[in-house]
Amino acid sequence: MKGKTVVVTGASSGIGRAAAIELARLGADVVPVGRDAGSLAQVAGEIRKANPAATSEPLQAEFASLDEVRGLADRLLQRHPRIDVLVNNAGLSSATAR
Repeated sequence: MKGKTVVVTGASSGIGRAAAIELARLGADVVPVGRDAGSLAQVAGEIRKANPAATSEPLQAEFASLDEVRGLADRLLQRHPRIDVLVNNAGLSSATAR
């Protein structure tokens, strides 16, 4: 994975967090994406511990908002002209009244 740019959605906790850290250990430059800025900052720190040479630039976005998804896409394209791997781990839970 050395030299590869990997975007991991849902990286602020659970499987996404674990995947982001492990991919960094394997040498990837990981872009963790999630909703919570504090959790993303912690993940970025863990990524840097796993691989001090890897770049880790967390990006915050709420996938329930298409405007935020578009903004995320713009930021990703500005910072990373090539994305080698997308780990699409983000989930959305929506309750509807009956």
